[in-house]
Amino acid sequence: MPVVGTLSLGRRAQYATRFNSACSWSLGKGNNARRSFSSYGHVKSDHLPAGKQQSLLRKVSHDFPLDRSAAVHVHSTRQDAVRKPSTWHLSSSPKHDALKKIVDRRLQLMAALDASDTHNTSDHTTISLSKQEDAVLRSLGYTQYHVDYYSNILSTKDSLLAARLLTGSHAPPFFVYLDFLSRKHIRPEALGLLLEYLPCWHPDTPHLSDRLVLPVFRGLLYHCRRVWPAATPLLATWLTQQLRLSDDRLRRFEESATYEEDFTFFSHLTFQYNHALHLLSQPSHLSPFKNIVFQEAAQAIILKYMADHAPALAINRLGYRAVVRVQLATKKTPSEREWARLKSPSWPPWKEDRTGMDARIDLDYGVSRAHQILIRMQEAGYPLQGWDRVAMVYAGWDTDCSPTIQRRIFLDNLPSDRIQQSLWIARIKTTRTAQQAWACFLAYQDEQLPSDHRIYHAMFEVLIQERKRTRLGPENIGHEIDDDDDDLDPLYPGDTMEIGSPPSSAHQLTYIRAEIPSVQQLFDHMREDGKYPSDDTLAMLLDSAETLAEGLLYLETGAERYRVAVNALLHGSKTYQALHVLPDRLFAAYIRLLCRFPHTPLDRELTLPWRYGTIVKSNFDLRQPLARALYLLLQQKRTHRPSWNCVFAALARRSAPTLASSWRSLHLRGDEALKAENELYDKIFAFNLARQIDETMWDNDLTLDEDGFQSICVIAEHAASAVHTVFQKYGYNPEFAPETTTGLIRNANAMFRDGHDWLKEQFWTLTKGEKASMSTLPKVVNPTIQLPRLFTVPRPALLHAYIRALGVLRDYDGLHELVQWMVKHQNRLAKRCAMDRRGRVLMRRALIALRVFVEDRWEPSNSELDQEQIPPSASAQQIKQIKKLVQKVEQWGGWPSDEEVEMYVEYGHGRGGG
Repeated sequence: MPVVGTLSLGRRAQYATRFNSACSWSLGKGNNARRSFSSYGHVKSDHLPAGKQQSLLRKVSHDFPLDRSAAVHVHSTRQDAVRKPSTWHLSSSPKHDALKKIVDRRLQLMAALDASDTHNTSDHTTISLSKQEDAVLRSLGYTQYHVDYYSNILSTKDSLLAARLLTGSHAPPFFVYLDFLSRKHIRPEALGLLLEYLPCWHPDTPHLSDRLVLPVFRGLLYHCRRVWPAATPLLATWLTQQLRLSDDRLRRFEESATYEEDFTFFSHLTFQYNHALHLLSQPSHLSPFKNIVFQEAAQAIILKYMADHAPALAINRLGYRAVVRVQLATKKTPSEREWARLKSPSWPPWKEDRTGMDARIDLDYGVSRAHQILIRMQEAGYPLQGWDRVAMVYAGWDTDCSPTIQRRIFLDNLPSDRIQQSLWIARIKTTRTAQQAWACFLAYQDEQLPSDHRIYHAMFEVLIQERKRTRLGPENIGHEIDDDDDDLDPLYPGDTMEIGSPPSSAHQLTYIRAEIPSVQQLFDHMREDGKYPSDDTLAMLLDSAETLAEGLLYLETGAERYRVAVNALLHGSKTYQALHVLPDRLFAAYIRLLCRFPHTPLDRELTLPWRYGTIVKSNFDLRQPLARALYLLLQQKRTHRPSWNCVFAALARRSAPTLASSWRSLHLRGDEALKAENELYDKIFAFNLARQIDETMWDNDLTLDEDGFQSICVIAEHAASAVHTVFQKYGYNPEFAPETTTGLIRNANAMFRDGHDWLKEQFWTLTKGEKASMSTLPKVVNPTIQLPRLFTVPRPALLHAYIRALGVLRDYDGLHELVQWMVKHQNRLAKRCAMDRRGRVLMRRALIALRVFVEDRWEPSNSELDQEQIPPSASAQQIKQIKKLVQKVEQWGGWPSDEEVEMYVEYGHGRGGG
């Protein structure tokens, strides 16, 4: 069976992450006549600011002839950088194995040297090559300079600097490029630079597809899925340009004078393109269901090339399955929605006409796109096998031709010896209610099939959603809302994770011989069955835990494979090396668990105080869950951004920032009411702490994503609101304030003075990949490569949060600048709105917020305060310009009305300022 599961890139571990102290390596002596690149100090593994990068590379261009092109590439003027670069190549030769061994040895020696003396910066220590190594290098046309240069590319943690060094060098060895791609994480800016300088090869290059093009395609696609899904179609276009037959072979095909070697190559090319379709079916790490449109577009590019190729490249079973996987994850078409609307609440959900007009809707409406592709696969001569039958269940039809609930899902690879279990898992997931899912689970047990932990995972999903439905009530379940807004597409079962209520009619209920268990009861049943939860199941249980104690119990009793690591998590450890075995998803689930219950003290002997930060400069009590989560993140230095986002989300909750006072005083206070001054300080402290965490992320070569930035906008809004309260109660001049509030006023002034600039810097970094105009680094533009203009097109909800934050901070120039940017990118924002079901509603809400804050309708300013210190509203000229910009975009619906503004303010204050 073809591999349909998660892509294993075979990435080898990077030396910079394998050794804790790989950041202070350095080579060469300052007085050496043949100074190497590292004689200026080896590139530190922490993030280098733009100015330091330029300074470093100017030295390189002056003293290191090999790398002058790299230095010019980095610190040339922007006008010189806007050019069409020459075709960029990678040097690939079997003889490079010797160079690779030397570079690897150099990295190992540098790491060992640094680890043996952590206090010695070793800036004047040279690790010389042996005579044999030097002779080998010279025979290959390389010198020690090359070894130093390539070692710095592979060892520096700053991925953007490494990418600049890599793309700035002439024909670097292929293994250096591939090892750089094997990093677990690179920043979007670094990926953008790599995509500007995509390598190219001649079609007759030996081993072109297996050893050159496809490894590069895999590596770049991996990083696109992690940080820039919108660039995926570009990669597909590049693949069609590089993975092709030579002109001679094409001519022979046209003249029917092919050789046996040509047929072999053609067959291999067909397989490679089908394999590329499979790689493109892997879900992205960022909003996978929304970004599925980019995977669909990329697959369309490959399929069109295969169809237009002469002779045409056939789709095999692997390619068909790849297309089916993407179609299973896409939104329902209008005909599929119409079919879903008419499904009865009973089981199986046969079509049930509501009106006479429904009689015209026949079975063709029930054939989804994924189902159609499976039919085309059968017509091509590929009979349905195990994976295909499971996919058919998710596509809306069971193996006995009875209907199921069509479910959006990314269908992974399935064990070939457990297809029957996989079918029952699909049946459980394609039900409408918990009662129907439990009936399927009992039927599975009646089959006496071997036990499978995946069947428990499917049932846990249903029970968790049933508990949520019972707690919230049916009116809060997405697909059971009868929305009056005709512009919104209705949601049906299978569109979301939520499940529906049982049918109101007794004759539509499904018989079950045993009562539906609770989550804890099913967990106990699974343990009695001799099964432990998988990593995904355990992470889901931690996310669903209703108390901190419940989550810790799941972790203690369910993580059998990580016993040592779990013990370190729960009971503390001096080194925390054991935690490296925990997968990112499980580690993030534990961090989320701590952040969801920030007021519940950890009943552990973790009394060690911990001092963190240069901005907050505060001591933290590790018995506090939120402090504990942050401490673990800093210890682990993981590049999994959802783990960091958990802390931002916790600080964004209105109740969480009160922990700042608890941390500051180093004793547990729980839900004890704090003084008003402490509450104000806590909100400002939360903003400063968020800035400190962001700085730490930069040190780990991480930038904020949409989720993190939206949480920071909420944190900034809460802090700015606290600042206004401080100014109204105590004034903004600490010299005339009581001594007890002097520090509070200073903190408020600092936040109000610098907060908006920092927030705007984060927004431009998120969208444009650079720190606004603060960076003088050039951006190379290649007219032949149409990269997406933005690294992130912000969703409407994020724009709303950003507008609110700038509005409370009274940054009207920033709001004006934002509206200008929105008008410039209106088409991209419109496409992004279309990806959200309520995108148009949320965009309108953001525009209403814009008017509310520029006119100072949210929290009117105190007239007694100096208006130069806190401007009450935007100037009449600014409001006029902003209004004109908004009215210029027809699809935005014009300038918000007075009624919309009044309803927004009333509803917002009614929810406590939400």
